[in-house]
Amino acid sequence: MEQPFYACEHSQQVNEPFFATAPRAETWILLEYPRPWSAEAYPASDIPTAVKAHIDAQMALMPFPRIQLIARSHNQSELVNLSLYVMHAGFQSQRVCHFTLPTYESLRDLPLAEIAAGEREQGEIITEPVYIVCTNGKRDVCCSRHGLGLFNALREHGGEHVWQSNHIGGHRFAGTLVTFPHGLYYGRVAPEDVPALVDATARGDVLLSHVRGRACFESVIQAAEYYLHRETGQVALGVFMLCEVEPADKHWHVWFESGAQRYRVTVGKVMSSFEIFADSASSEKKPVPEYPLIGFETLRQT
Repeated sequence: MEQPFYACEHSQQVNEPFFATAPRAETWILLEYPRPWSAEAYPASDIPTAVKAHIDAQMALMPFPRIQLIARSHNQSELVNLSLYVMHAGFQSQRVCHFTLPTYESLRDLPLAEIAAGEREQGEIITEPVYIVCTNGKRDVCCSRHGLGLFNALREHGGEHVWQSNHIGGHRFAGTLVTFPHGLYYGRVAPEDVPALVDATARGDVLLSHVRGRACFESVIQAAEYYLHRETGQVALGVFMLCEVEPADKHWHVWFESGAQRYRVTVGKVMSSFEIFADSASSEKKPVPEYPLIGFETLRQT
């Protein structure tokens, strides 16, 4: 019998770096859908067409929007008391609003874009961390193989707002998840890593050993922020302020500030010397972008 192939195991075997791999997203809608998910979970769901049209129209008004279906189980027959999160996960500001919906149709009364922007005070403001773990095995078998155990471990340690999610991007880094309010992607997280992840999140720190990046940034800035934390040893979120991104010849200077200190992180972009399978069903390998550290400088402001 032929053994199944897992793209995540091949990625780990070739030692593919996973920092600076978070898909770009700043505004998030998490909508509970406790029924089985297909590979294309949201489009294929039986959420009413008019509700999807409202969501899509509202997302068109949001900066870098992303919608995720979430669930704690997939066998609920009555779709009532459904959770909805509307979140802004920017670099300078974060906001998490929670709603309990009697039906999907009631979502059409919500001005989602205004809520996300903080222009409409509706819903319950959530200050505890929110976790979504990709378990969508229909999209890629890696996520059911590694995501379910990770979800169960987080349910034990992570508090009230822990959910399974459909595809979040990067299944070859399974187990993978996103933490809020900061919109941090993590990869290659095992159940035994959960206590350290939960402790770091509670402190407002980044767990550097597993971080893929902050989703509100493009990849170059994700890489620069990773190197900034690594080189300074300072892992607290909110300590550094992004000031400027300066393109140069085949590299970027990314400037950050913290108090009287100013940091210049110089990052390049090259294609990897190895090739990876994008997913477990792929028959072709390809190289991927890498972002090497070219220079790091600490300057004191005058």
